[in-house]
Amino acid sequence: MSETEDFMLRQATQNLITALYPRLSHEDEL
Repeated sequence: MSETEDFMLRQATQNLITALYPRLSHEDEL
């Protein structure tokens, strides 16, 4: 895997976490 591919994978993972985190924390409040 090249550095660019690794960076893109990290960015995609971070985007997923950022997108899902509000929903996960909201469910915790319920």
